[in-house]
Amino acid sequence: MDKKCPDCQVDLFEDYSEEVFEQEDGSMMLDTFPAWVCMNHCGYYERIETFEVIAQRDDDCFLLLYEGEEARILDLRDRILFPPMNVHAILSKGYWEDVRSNRDIGEEMKNIKRIKEWNR
Repeated sequence: MDKKCPDCQVDLFEDYSEEVFEQEDGSMMLDTFPAWVCMNHCGYYERIETFEVIAQRDDDCFLLLYEGEEARILDLRDRILFPPMNVHAILSKGYWEDVRSNRDIGEEMKNIKRIKEWNR
């Protein structure tokens, strides 16, 4: 599939990208992830999300399993992708059912805002 940069119209290539976040305590967090990156190095990239939908809660809440035992909760109603946690910790809280939806979660995730830190 030929992907183009929406900013400068050149090809994107599969690579890695990163984001750096400053924590409340002043420390830095580096998030490195697979991404489609602009060949012109204009700064544009798209995350490549590789996951499996393993559980569902209600009609709009899904549990996504990533590499290893990392999982994230996706709430399509509120358009939120929650930070990663251990899959067993999430499942231990209960309320999860087998997946019954046939929604294209990958396509719907393109409009989700990412929450970097959950404030209680």
